[in-house]
Amino acid sequence: MRVRTVDLTDAYADGAQLAIPNDPFGVSMAGTRELVRRRARDLHIVCVPTSGIQADVLIGAGCVATIETSAVSIGEYGTAPRFAAAARDGSVKILDATCPAIHARLQAG
Repeated sequence: MRVRTVDLTDAYADGAQLAIPNDPFGVSMAGTRELVRRRARDLHIVCVPTSGIQADVLIGAGCVATIETSAVSIGEYGTAPRFAAAARDGSVKILDATCPAIHARLQAG
């Protein structure tokens, strides 16, 4: 198996679909910061199976068009504020997905 590394400035394109883990499983905040810095747009985020700070930052920066998740929270602090605002105002399309459905979809891909 050959592993290829890429510079974060070249890693993502507008409109990309990204699978992101839950916070305790090592989210890439360097990648998140780079997407925000580049002003990435129209991302489709697939949370595996939930997300927290990473999704909230991307939503707050206007990078996300669609998010598939069963929840976005900041742990004991509750629902992530930018996610909650996007849910209320409809600025992000939210696709409700369960953990088994997301995992099955990723395995099938």
